[in-house]
Amino acid sequence: MGIAVKCGAIVLASFMLAPSFMGAAGRAAAKAPEAQSRNGLICDTEEQVEQFIALIGTEGNLSAAIDAVNAAAGSPSACAVAEVQYVAEEEVRHMRTFRIVRVLVIGFNDGDNWFPVRPPEFQFSIFDPGGIDV
Repeated sequence: MGIAVKCGAIVLASFMLAPSFMGAAGRAAAKAPEAQSRNGLICDTEEQVEQFIALIGTEGNLSAAIDAVNAAAGSPSACAVAEVQYVAEEEVRHMRTFRIVRVLVIGFNDGDNWFPVRPPEFQFSIFDPGGIDV
C-alpha cells in the first residue's frame, strides 16, 4: 500500500518536480543525507514510474496517466501525487530527461499537518533536472 492512501487530500494541480534534487548516491557524501520535502509523484515500484512517464508523454494528462498506472497495478494507490518528506536513496534509472529515484518516505502532509510514516516506506519518484512541470 502506498503513502497516497495515508495522505488524504492530494492536489494534482500543484504537481511540481524539484529542480534541485540530487540524491546522496550522486555526490561525495561527507555527511548523512538530509530529509527534504516536495509535492510530487510517488509510486510503489520503478516500473510504475516508467509507465507514468510513457503515458504522460503520449496522453499529456496527469490524472489519466496516474489512473491508468493504478488500473494496471490493480491498486488505487500504486501511484499518486502527494506532499511527502523523504530521504533520497539512489537514482535507479534515467528515462528521457527524467530521473527515477528511490526515496525513503518518512512523513506526509494531509494539507494541514505533517505526520510521520511509521515505519518509513521506500517509494519511487520522478525528478526532472531541468525543473520542467509534467
